[in-house]
Amino acid sequence: MASQQTSVFTFLAVVQIFIALIVSSAGDIHVWVLEPGALPSPSWFHILGIENFDNITSRYYTNYSSNFGLGLYPEIHGDYSCVKVEYSGSYGGRGNNAVVYSDLPQTLLVTRKGRNDRKGRLGVGFFGFYWASIEDTNEVEFFRDGVSLLNFTGAQAIEEISKTVHPRDYYGNRYRIDTWNKPYNPSQAYAYFEFHFHNVLYDQVVFRDTHARGSVTGIGHAFETDDHAIGCFQEEANNI
Repeated sequence: MASQQTSVFTFLAVVQIFIALIVSSAGDIHVWVLEPGALPSPSWFHILGIENFDNITSRYYTNYSSNFGLGLYPEIHGDYSCVKVEYSGSYGGRGNNAVVYSDLPQTLLVTRKGRNDRKGRLGVGFFGFYWASIEDTNEVEFFRDGVSLLNFTGAQAIEEISKTVHPRDYYGNRYRIDTWNKPYNPSQAYAYFEFHFHNVLYDQVVFRDTHARGSVTGIGHAFETDDHAIGCFQEEANNI
């Protein structure tokens, strides 16, 4: 099981706050939360693509494939299962017209072109997503070759946000403003989280909510996300 060490400091005093270092036998995983309103910076990456789910019909998908906006022949490709896309209302989304609503476990399998490893699927070293109306029962888990690398929960996310300099800035949906010019749903946190993998790559992501009732009708809690970002860093470009 991975051990966790946590510290907090601002990176360049601008958009990123380093919140946790997960140290495992496989490698190091750095967890970041961006300042409210920020998205990943392309300058960090050899490849960076974002799936915002805006250009697909709002419905439940047993399977959904994404090129993350990387063109017809993307170096990175993802295959989702159990994806429910809904209008981005007060509790979800980053102001876009759709949000992934996971009340069933949702899986993303990642394929990257290059010299295949022994399993035939090349992993990647970066994943980010906008985490809306964070519930303590939300969980995101990363795997490589079926082996768990990290399970990060909503309870951990809320705890780490509480250690930032201005934690209240994360509460309320800043993309949905009420008639008093205040964010909707001020009792829950909204934040963009990044996961940086070093000396290890992931090839599968699973989103789940442990309180959900296992229905695609929206009954029970859910894990609401948007703007899934996937990529690899400059140093990974020749290390495939």
